[in-house]
Amino acid sequence: MKKIFLLLIIPFSLFSEENLEICKQFLHNEFDPIHFIKKIEDGDLSFSNHYISDLHLASLNKEQLKILRNYYFAKYGYIFKSSDLANYFTKFNWYSPKITDQDKIIKKFNKIESDSVNRINFFEKKSNEKPLTDIGYLIGKWHFGETVGSGYSERFIFRKDKKFTFFPSEGLDLPKFAYLSGKFEISNGFLKLSINKIKEYIHSESYVLADGGNHTCFWEKEELGNERELEYPLVLNFPVYLSDYSDDSVKVLQIGSKLFYEKEFNE
Repeated sequence: MKKIFLLLIIPFSLFSEENLEICKQFLHNEFDPIHFIKKIEDGDLSFSNHYISDLHLASLNKEQLKILRNYYFAKYGYIFKSSDLANYFTKFNWYSPKITDQDKIIKKFNKIESDSVNRINFFEKKSNEKPLTDIGYLIGKWHFGETVGSGYSERFIFRKDKKFTFFPSEGLDLPKFAYLSGKFEISNGFLKLSINKIKEYIHSESYVLADGGNHTCFWEKEELGNERELEYPLVLNFPVYLSDYSDDSVKVLQIGSKLFYEKEFNE
């Protein structure tokens, strides 16, 4: 049986003290599925060094995932064999097809690009080894990472009434929301989240670096806003399955590209 590995997660703290404007590269609406597609079409390829969150990948349909994954190959001049991809990328001036060997392209990827392609591919194909079918197994509190420290990582709470709450990491640079909530279901190996409420942060348009020279960006001014109910739900689809790390003493789920452990934490 193929082992399930935790995919590489690239940290957000990649900022230069000399240029706070680079923080803007890390700001986008994670629920806008055409954000990066539009950058491809506009020729703005700077996002190659941008960590794309699971939230964003979960908002994309199959065609958008396919385009985004193949963009990384097009960037380095891969000659596509399929006519649909060839026709799509030849429209852009930045695309210069010259390499037929896909392995040569892969060797050109930097760490973030390689991670992005692997994670997008995971969302496209998912794993059918141990798909989660028992919704009762999901009920409870789940923490990204085995250890719950003083600062929480990403967390899910799944309740018996099929409602959920998702909290982002407390160590995240430039946080945009405090939590998301709504309803969930499981179907064909995917965890479908229908988000109808968001508690967001109200922030300034300027940034500051954290003290101590750790090159982490924060909003210059930030306060917690009110919970907002959405007119139309945001729908996210995460591949979900049982991890081989699970045993009698611990429950572990793969949700998206990350391993979540059943752990107690304060809401």
